[in-house]
Amino acid sequence: MPIISAQEAVARLEAGNIVAIPTETVYGLAGRIDDASALKRIFEVKHRPFFDPLIVHVADVNQAKRLTTQWPDVY
Repeated sequence: MPIISAQEAVARLEAGNIVAIPTETVYGLAGRIDDASALKRIFEVKHRPFFDPLIVHVADVNQAKRLTTQWPDVY
């Protein structure tokens, strides 16, 4: 797998593709949370069951609120 620039990774994500990213211990797969086809692809590539949730990384609380249908005060 070739190493790509950050700009290329962003372009691929914006186009609905997925990219591999290094983490502390392993490589992970990334895709846009608002792109159903990208999320489906992550589950397919990882052979992950659809009931097994993915982690979603957000920039701030406002972005998290935009991605939810409810935001209880306790959050």
